[in-house]
Amino acid sequence: MVYIIHGNAMSTCTARVIVSFLAMGLQPEKDFKLESAEFTVLKEADWMAHQPFGQMPWMEDTEAGLEIFESRAIVSYVGGKIGSPLTPGPENHKAFAGYLQAAQNESAQFDGPASTLAFELYFSKWFGIPTNEENAKKQKDTLAKKLEGYERILSKSKYLGGENLTVADLSHLAYGALLSNIGAAPTLTDGSLPNVARWWKDISANPAWAKTKEMGHPEHGKA
Repeated sequence: MVYIIHGNAMSTCTARVIVSFLAMGLQPEKDFKLESAEFTVLKEADWMAHQPFGQMPWMEDTEAGLEIFESRAIVSYVGGKIGSPLTPGPENHKAFAGYLQAAQNESAQFDGPASTLAFELYFSKWFGIPTNEENAKKQKDTLAKKLEGYERILSKSKYLGGENLTVADLSHLAYGALLSNIGAAPTLTDGSLPNVARWWKDISANPAWAKTKEMGHPEHGKA
């Protein structure tokens, strides 16, 4: 066992790591293991000694003897270490630039409205917090606008970073699938943005995503 992920399959950021590892060809219980943690431990001192912001996941690389936190950093680190084509390096300038751009788009353009909308319409129920309908509508509208930008990108290339799949594409699955299944991101699938719908159908059918859902990610969107 090389990589130990400390997180929870219900966590979207943990799912981002799992789907990326699986797509890279890493095998559960052979190459990596999910050490499941409850959400109640996140603000405890022992957890924050590894993840200083009280979030999940964090990961141990037992081979290198180091720890790393933040899901995108974990994925990029491991992809670079094993030489995965899903995380292109600087030796291929064009692929590397496309990957960096796509990863930044996911983080800066998609994740904000998607994560806030998922909280308002789904995760807030876990904490007994009423949905802020005004904020939910605002975030839904913002996400729809961001996906219009995605349509412009995907009208010129198969994936967000070019003609080849990267983990930047797969990073959209955890929030996107949840939102799609509760009807909060209709333009992912309704054909009004045809290239977005084509791209979404492609990445959603990736076998690594099916395996990730089997491990417990709440794609169905029911609390």
